[in-house]
Amino acid sequence: MKLVVLIGLVSIEKLHLTVELAQLCTEWGISVAVIDNVARLALDPEWLSGEEHLVRLEGDLHHYLHDTLEHLQAEVVLIAVSEASNLHDLFIYLESIREMDRVQDIQTLGLVDLRTCDCFPNLRMLLESYADASFLAPFDAHVIWEQIT
Repeated sequence: MKLVVLIGLVSIEKLHLTVELAQLCTEWGISVAVIDNVARLALDPEWLSGEEHLVRLEGDLHHYLHDTLEHLQAEVVLIAVSEASNLHDLFIYLESIREMDRVQDIQTLGLVDLRTCDCFPNLRMLLESYADASFLAPFDAHVIWEQIT
């Protein structure tokens, strides 16, 4: 199982990118599950084609993610992380997830928009330093997928 973890303040854009990445996986015959942890709004299941497995996890991922991953049957799991998550704690927790036998790879994507750059420059620096790759809005699912695979 490959985990793709999307982090950043861009709630709506993060959900749209998650859906686009899920649709790409489905089109290419890759089984995919989506974990929606975004605090501001929930991913609308109608945005997905129906072939993707959708799980909504509210609150701190530390309480649910490990057990959720144990029960998912997917080659790729896309996780749209809450904009309220503590990045330091999240990355420590992801290190423990790496030890799961089912998880072969974890890719973290820092998603940044101009508001993050202008209003929260320290957060942008954190995203860019913690994430495996960072991307500036607008996001192109095809380009991002090519870079992380």
